[in-house]
Amino acid sequence: ANVSDTAHSLLNVSALVSAPILDGNGNVIGALYGDRRKGGPSGDIPDISPFEAKLVEILASGIAAGIARMKEEQAAIAARIQFEQFFTPQLARQLERDPQLLEGRDAQVTLLFADIRGFSRLSERLGPALTMSWIQDTMGTLSEFVLKHDGVLVDYLGDELIAMWGAPIAQDRKSVV
Repeated sequence: ANVSDTAHSLLNVSALVSAPILDGNGNVIGALYGDRRKGGPSGDIPDISPFEAKLVEILASGIAAGIARMKEEQAAIAARIQFEQFFTPQLARQLERDPQLLEGRDAQVTLLFADIRGFSRLSERLGPALTMSWIQDTMGTLSEFVLKHDGVLVDYLGDELIAMWGAPIAQDRKSVV
């Protein structure tokens, strides 16, 4: 069935121009083409001009650039979403603009280590479902507090939260809670 559909789609084609659509690595991901067909009102079928061929090539390059841009925008959105899980929205935007802020360097920081006292004993009494609910509520509240006060969530370790102020952006000591 596909062969006859293909043959029918090429019926009356007298000239064809095609240009590959390439990804960022130079791999062909599609093609753009234009054709001239027999059967028009006048019997003359002009050849495809060099200008028209170049136009198809430029359009294919534009499509490839648009696809690449969409992929970059999707990656940037994904990075922003990931940053916003640990940083304030303002800091996430700043890190997106200047990723070098995440490089290691000497800085004076304030650290918070928050651990739930008696967690193991309490979690044995609560059971798995209530323990998970309790730890999610507790860590959620602590995380909101850290972000509200321009802190950075460094890590969660079981019933412990580690947060930091003063990096990756220096802060006034007055702004540190």
